[in-house]
Amino acid sequence: MALGHTISSALIAAPLVGLGLGAEVDLVAYLSSRYFGLRSYGAIFGTIWAVFGVSGGLGAYLMGFGFDKTGSYVVPLSGFFCAAVLAAILILMLGPYRYRVGLLSDATQK
Repeated sequence: MALGHTISSALIAAPLVGLGLGAEVDLVAYLSSRYFGLRSYGAIFGTIWAVFGVSGGLGAYLMGFGFDKTGSYVVPLSGFFCAAVLAAILILMLGPYRYRVGLLSDATQK
């Protein structure tokens, strides 16, 4: 989106952003249950969801601030791209998550 200046690049980028946002909410719920367990799931997921909401508001502010300072959205979008790459690297570094093997094997035996 930062480098495309045609309607065709916007028509490709918009559905990809929508798919990413749609998958993000589901993945946060799933991964937080796998990595942190279910004992305090509500508190952990609520905190993650609050940070998610605040970051959405902060992102809109940063986009406007970046546009006001540079006259374009390229700089803020490039910064968000770098943040997304960093987040993907950190998620890859999490390692295997915990789950109950017994439940999985019971389901596959039936």
